Amino acid sequence: MPDLAPVNCLVVDDEPSIRHLFDQLVATDTIQITTAGAAAEAHVHLQRHPCDVAFVDLTLPGEDGLHLLETIKHQHPDVEVVIVTGHASVESAVQAMKLGAYDYLTKPFGLSEIRIVLERLRKMQRLKIQNRLLTGQLKDRYRLGSLVGLTPAMEEIDQVIRKVSQEECTVLIQGESGTGKELIARAIHFNSRRAAKPFVTVDCGAIPSTLIESELYGHEKGSFTGAHAKKAGLFAVADGGTLLLDEIGEVPIDVQPTLLRAIETKKIRPVGGTGMLDVNVRILSSTNRDLEADVKSGRFRADLFYRLNVVSVLVPPLRQRKDDIPLLVDHFIQHFSKLGYRNVRAVSREALILLLRYDWPGNVRELEHVIERAFALGHGPQIEVGDLPAAVSASVQEKSRRYGPPPGKHKSLAEIERETILRVLTEQHGDTKATADLLEIDRSTLYRKLKKYRVDPKALGAPPDGNTPPEKGQ
Repeated sequence: MPDLAPVNCLVVDDEPSIRHLFDQLVATDTIQITTAGAAAEAHVHLQRHPCDVAFVDLTLPGEDGLHLLETIKHQHPDVEVVIVTGHASVESAVQAMKLGAYDYLTKPFGLSEIRIVLERLRKMQRLKIQNRLLTGQLKDRYRLGSLVGLTPAMEEIDQVIRKVSQEECTVLIQGESGTGKELIARAIHFNSRRAAKPFVTVDCGAIPSTLIESELYGHEKGSFTGAHAKKAGLFAVADGGTLLLDEIGEVPIDVQPTLLRAIETKKIRPVGGTGMLDVNVRILSSTNRDLEADVKSGRFRADLFYRLNVVSVLVPPLRQRKDDIPLLVDHFIQHFSKLGYRNVRAVSREALILLLRYDWPGNVRELEHVIERAFALGHGPQIEVGDLPAAVSASVQEKSRRYGPPPGKHKSLAEIERETILRVLTEQHGDTKATADLLEIDRSTLYRKLKKYRVDPKALGAPPDGNTPPEKGQ
């Protein structure tokens, strides 16, 4: 079997002929064999050496095979166990599988049967490795601190995520479309104890009202027209993990009582079924609606709202946290550069000013699409005004023409100072040395103010030699 990963194999059998049969595999297969004649020897080996699979005879001197199987799965859960016996029975097979056995071989058997089992194990081994890699990538993508933003509102959201990730409470995430509600839900899941289990999203607004209970709870065959086969609901699919009820405000009022009952009891009844199924699911929900107003109008049940709203996260629209736009632009530039788009290092001063003045009705999602478009259609090492959609420029010009500066609004000295620093720093493409010289202050003072106002020079294209805090005394 070429191109298969090597397998560390432990054979526990008191018959020398069986142990010798496995030894023959070493000459022709990529496999490492260790044999033991009793459970005591197996325990010693497992404590000292790594093992992928153990072939365990049911009838061993002293501790029997079923007890050894149970001990291995408890102490070494990653080791797969194949039960071997010359006295096969349905009862022993069922018992072995309940205790976690991977497979069941009946004596007498030959090398071909062993190789079939090993081939399946190797494929499963590869899947486990791929799963660990993918899970690791997801955890890194949604790690704590992965949300881009330094405004007080985003820092507060980051702190909430850190706290609720380790709890089991329901969380209601509210905000306009495109603000990153699902990103927050994923960050909560992938930093929780459920990270290795499924994360399932239900788009409640996209499911017809007549089918939403079937989607959530599943259905039995023949329970309604078109139910040609039994189907598991998304509560069951997410068992052990997290279920995000996206656009929860769109759930019909007549479905809300069953949803409340499922969340509170952790039990569901499939459509057309008679029995209840236990489900271990953490519930997160998100919406762009004002659910409190919907409760007052009778469109949304108060008891369900309070059950979902144990912890509330309110995500501000991008127009209310424009200080995060340079950071987000830099984040998306790095993201699309890694995806193999053209090489872009920064955004021009004029283009950044335009992005800062635009109101972003589509929020962060719209900004991401604008940067992706600039990568696809633009030219040169930086994003220019001409790379941005014409609608962005037109909207900014119309807003400036129609409204002008707001009358009677006076800025504080801190606001003026921050805007001045940000303007000069933007003009100098993040070069802190040049900025400090133009403002006629030393770099240490500039860095203190940058920290105070949460301004990151890197987001403005700071050169490597212009973005290093000065040593004391300089």
